[in-house]
Amino acid sequence: MARGAKIKDLGPDALEHPTDSSQVSCRPCHNISGALEGDRTYISLASWKKHGDSASHGQSVRTVAARAQQQVAAQHQYLQVYSMAGTSLQVPTMSSQPPSRPHFRAVLVDEDSNGISAADFQDIMMQEVDDLRSAAESERIDSSVKNADLLHREIEILRLRHLEQEFETVPQLIQEVQANSLLPADGEDEEDINEHFTGVPVSHDYAPYGNKTMCYLDILDNLPRLRLSSSQLKMILWIMKECGAKDVPSFNAFRAMQTHIRKTTGVRTEPHKSDLGNLFYVNDIRDLIAKASFSLTLNLHLLIFKQDFANPEVAPYIQKYPEDVAGGPISEIWQVKDGKWHDIHLDALTPSILIGHHRYYIHKVAELSDGRWVIPALWIVSKGVTFADCRLVKKDADNHVVLAVDETITRFPIRELSANQQTLERRIGISLAFHETCKAYAKNIPNQFRAIDNGEDLFTVWVPVWADDVSGARSKQYQKHLNVYTDNANLPGQLLQQEYFVRFVSTSPHAGALEQLKVVVNQVKSTHAKPVVTYNAETERPCGFRLNIPDGPADNPQQAEEAANIGHQGNFFCRRCHVGGTNEEKEAPNGYCSFYHVGRPRNVEDIRSCVLSQLRLATYGVASHVKALQTTTGTKDKIPQHWIDILIPKAREMHAASPGRPIDEISNELLVWLAAQTDQAYNPLLGLPFFDPSQDTLVEIEAP
Repeated sequence: MARGAKIKDLGPDALEHPTDSSQVSCRPCHNISGALEGDRTYISLASWKKHGDSASHGQSVRTVAARAQQQVAAQHQYLQVYSMAGTSLQVPTMSSQPPSRPHFRAVLVDEDSNGISAADFQDIMMQEVDDLRSAAESERIDSSVKNADLLHREIEILRLRHLEQEFETVPQLIQEVQANSLLPADGEDEEDINEHFTGVPVSHDYAPYGNKTMCYLDILDNLPRLRLSSSQLKMILWIMKECGAKDVPSFNAFRAMQTHIRKTTGVRTEPHKSDLGNLFYVNDIRDLIAKASFSLTLNLHLLIFKQDFANPEVAPYIQKYPEDVAGGPISEIWQVKDGKWHDIHLDALTPSILIGHHRYYIHKVAELSDGRWVIPALWIVSKGVTFADCRLVKKDADNHVVLAVDETITRFPIRELSANQQTLERRIGISLAFHETCKAYAKNIPNQFRAIDNGEDLFTVWVPVWADDVSGARSKQYQKHLNVYTDNANLPGQLLQQEYFVRFVSTSPHAGALEQLKVVVNQVKSTHAKPVVTYNAETERPCGFRLNIPDGPADNPQQAEEAANIGHQGNFFCRRCHVGGTNEEKEAPNGYCSFYHVGRPRNVEDIRSCVLSQLRLATYGVASHVKALQTTTGTKDKIPQHWIDILIPKAREMHAASPGRPIDEISNELLVWLAAQTDQAYNPLLGLPFFDPSQDTLVEIEAP
């Protein structure tokens, strides 16, 4: 530089010494060095041109410009993220000063202590420093690129988190992104899109969960005796992410997965309002048997009967057929000779069985391996082997006509069945004919269950239902709730002792047991016409099942209510027989002795008839007649009693309004009104197929 040059001629990169006008400092090099303002390095004006042409100075200028561009870009991206709808966060102000770094060389002065100029020595030293700076700067640029990548990733995460909070579920988030053309609407794998937004890859080994992490987190979140709040779960997810755990979902993605699982594999919990006006909720008992879920969750209201069939650990233990123990010890209900499994109508049991590739139905002709024809009536197990109880068939010489059917039951192992009726008819080319003496068997062909089983197994599942009052309070204060439970009685008793297999159905502090049981009874009856379809993990095939209630275990007062009995304080206090009478009758010799003999059994038909008679008497408006019938029979039902208390005043009002009107006409009008109020004005258990509450409510053994 020429002598006498001014600082304004040196350009914007030069900074004049505050006290010595012959000294100047380089702004870019100072910023790159990271030195403090008080440690700024100065050189003589004579050396400025040489320094400005050096490679280190050029590198410093380029680095400063690159940093400025990165700062502008970063601020722009932050503005995009935090300026979205619903965001009140402020954009952080980024300092224009680079992070301070330790100063790596001493401050240079123009003169030494003897007054000798050090400008020439400074030029040499500056050149060495410039070389060091150049090497360090190359390293710094590589680091800056990495930091920029990390910054971009952080901004992307912030953006996705903002979107995730705005939309409740991942599917909604995907739809919004596709609507804004951020992702293609077609041709994109849904699992890839979900993985993109949740950050969690999908693994089908844990279906219906996305992966192992999702599965275990759901178990943790549903432990029945260790409930987690949403805040606690968020903390767990954050800790897992910070510790580098694999496949950790966001909180919203996890909740969306749980919602999807509940909709596809959970139990339907439906609101109901009883005829008495009480509102309560009931878990669908059909789902409690058959929902095809592989969930490992321990939440009791999701432990469903469909899991019994779909669970490979449980399905092999489900008993499908009655068992003949041949005089041996009895430990299960399907072994009781006079029990429901053996005493019920055959059509209510399993109608068919699959042997190889052929399905055999009861009531249809089948051929044994020795060529004889039989008509199976029942599939039964004995000593671990499945048999067919059959009736032998006498056929004509051409194998076209069934001439006679032997009523004697003969038992054959099912492995001896070689051809079903369809195979026989294809073989002979025509349909089998039945002689006039066998027309009773011909009407069962084709089998009625072929229209509802879709060619798959159709089982009968027994579900005992019991109700009991419990306290809904955690304190010692008693708050009465009526709970209803059930279990899968096709499982061994050893398993039914485990809490896992006890199924909760409903509860209410207001609705009584019979009000809640009406919903359960309707669900059970619906499976008779439309069996529930599920997956059988044992056979790895679909199957269907129908529900039946074998008995009603409970304490004695509850069973008296279910059997429409007046209770232990009535004259006829026994729900199973007609023992009892007035005090005078019971104190008489014959009356006293009657307590030591079996009385005339009650039955569901007589009970239902008596209840309907009470409703008819109530329409005449005379309460004493109704009470007398209840007292002399011991039959008193809570459900019709509600309507009786309404009908008697209404009948009296109608009689008073029209004294000359025939009482039968008023009675019929009230019965029509009653039919419009309810579809069943009496105990729902009195209309349940294959169930007699007077005999199927097992007697509770009182403690001594």
